[in-house]
Amino acid sequence: MEIAASITSGDLARLADTAAAASAGGADRIHLDVEDGVFIPTFTVGPRAVAAIRRVTRLPLEVHLQTVQPERWVALILEGRPDRVILHPEGTDDLVALLRAVSTAGAAAGLALLLRTPAEAVLPWVDRVDHLTFMATPPEGGDFDSAVLAKVALLRGKVADLSIDGGVTAGVMSSLVASGATVVVAGRAIFAQGLDHVAEGIAALRRGTR
Repeated sequence: MEIAASITSGDLARLADTAAAASAGGADRIHLDVEDGVFIPTFTVGPRAVAAIRRVTRLPLEVHLQTVQPERWVALILEGRPDRVILHPEGTDDLVALLRAVSTAGAAAGLALLLRTPAEAVLPWVDRVDHLTFMATPPEGGDFDSAVLAKVALLRGKVADLSIDGGVTAGVMSSLVASGATVVVAGRAIFAQGLDHVAEGIAALRRGTR
């Protein structure tokens, strides 16, 4: 199970320090949420943050684009040289063009599904992506919803990289492994106690898989 540290769950005023702490603390990936406050209620950072984080980390950098009209954003996101861009089919009427743009730029393309969206919604595109993210909380936030596990199990074997994002704690890690998930996106579980305790948060998640 790889751990992707969701750095926008940390201190946005210290984004570079947050990425560095995640890297030093044993994270496998850096996960950056770009949210516009419309597609979901939260506003985080914009495309310029992608390039800024790219300069300070050697870990794989994945950008989760949660915006309306993502076609307005994706070219700017790609200028920052992320390793992967994760898109929502719920947010666009031209997903194929977006996936093509990501691949043409040399980045990996992934898809993410809101908690309310059935897993079957991605079946038309699974042969175009190497990654699926399943949101385990509603857009307004909340606790981990175990209903997501059945969605992961349904897609197991169809895409190599299966990620769960939202409300993840050490206590649910074993069930994530059992569902077939290969990656967990964690924010509060890693950063809630501050940057001095990031390694402890990551270690606790890893212990939860045993």
